[in-house]
Amino acid sequence: MADDKKTSTANSLLIIAALIIIAAGLKSAQALIVPFLLSVFIATIAATPLFWLRARGLKNNIALPTVIVGIITILAVLAGLLASSTSAFAAKLPFYQERLALLQAQLVAFLQQFDIPLDLTSVVTNLSPGSALTFASSTLAGIGAVELALRGNSPIVQDLLSYDAPQRLPPAPVARLGAAMVLRWREFRAGAEI
Repeated sequence: MADDKKTSTANSLLIIAALIIIAAGLKSAQALIVPFLLSVFIATIAATPLFWLRARGLKNNIALPTVIVGIITILAVLAGLLASSTSAFAAKLPFYQERLALLQAQLVAFLQQFDIPLDLTSVVTNLSPGSALTFASSTLAGIGAVELALRGNSPIVQDLLSYDAPQRLPPAPVARLGAAMVLRWREFRAGAEI
């Protein structure tokens, strides 16, 4: 009876250790696993229309390109919708920041009516609307940069193209040194996150 309890405890610990090792391995192989899982997901989604077209009598060399063009068309339409809505969001970003700051101030005033002490600096530090909105804005800029690189013509790309041309860069050795210093500084600040 005692041996059975020791065996079940040892098996449980062994399973937990194996799961931790598998999780750590998946985390370290993330650069390989994420694209693989994404491709499996896309293949699973594309399989149904492909099988449907094949059941209707289309050959593989016609059905497969048809499904691929359909998927690309759907993704392009979704990207266009996303780009138009995000450019409107980016345009109203200052308004949203002001509104969130006003709501924070109203919350503090409301809580002070009930003698609940609340330090506004701790609220701003813990719930910073600026950091959340800056994150959203940088995400929109990244989406626009990708669309610009892919020769897209969305409202985000039009907004990016409306800015002045960048200034002349420093000589290549200075630019490489500066970029390397910035990257190393950010890696240092990230610490254990990397």
